Amino acid sequence: MNILLTNDDGYDSQGIVLLKNALSMYHDVYIMAPSGNRSAISHCISMHSSLKIKKIAERVYSCSGSPADCVFTSLETEIFPVKFDCVISGINHGPNLGTDIIYSGTCAAAREAAFLGFPSIAVSLDFVYGKIQSFDPMAVFIRNNLEKLISLCKNSSFSSFVNINALSLEVYKGAVFTEILSKRKYSDSVTVTLDGEDFIVSERDGYLIEKTEEMSDESIVKNGLISVSLVSCEPESLKSVEPIVFSV
Repeated sequence: MNILLTNDDGYDSQGIVLLKNALSMYHDVYIMAPSGNRSAISHCISMHSSLKIKKIAERVYSCSGSPADCVFTSLETEIFPVKFDCVISGINHGPNLGTDIIYSGTCAAAREAAFLGFPSIAVSLDFVYGKIQSFDPMAVFIRNNLEKLISLCKNSSFSSFVNINALSLEVYKGAVFTEILSKRKYSDSVTVTLDGEDFIVSERDGYLIEKTEEMSDESIVKNGLISVSLVSCEPESLKSVEPIVFSV
């Protein structure tokens, strides 16, 4: 298969490099990833500015834009002279569970590929004792289960991408298809200082308020398993609790 890899950590991050090495044993792998860290950039796209694409090595390019820009540019231009069979975003440094999917540049790249009609997978690892212990076991899991993961997208009746999360362990207890996405809340704070007439707001900082729903992607990961979810790309409108008549 021809596989496009991207991420939101940058083209030279350890996760994407090790994933490329694992997949290259059996597939033709190409990288188009951001020139630097684009974490938590969500589905930002560059509409009013030009992108700079730089060739780093054979089949490896960096992009000055967002993860979604990387995917669109790779799939909708002739920079890569191949037809891709799937897009994989990751392996990300840090989890993208439940609510975090909204903010994630990693997931946005997979979502952009799905919008364009390509099977896509987002892959993320959670920290153990404050750091990523190893990327290799997850890279091997992706390589060994790639066709099954792609089939999840192809068999879906709606636009979707596969979202995979796990602790960065050397050995996993197993892998579970997870239908419940966790609701993650953070105790965020910012510091505001005054510089003349301007306000300076420091970056957001906070911690996760622990509340894990049973059988959610977060609880699956905490139990040492790999969580595999199929995530809808399309927003859904909810029904009103009771009829409302609006004035015009």
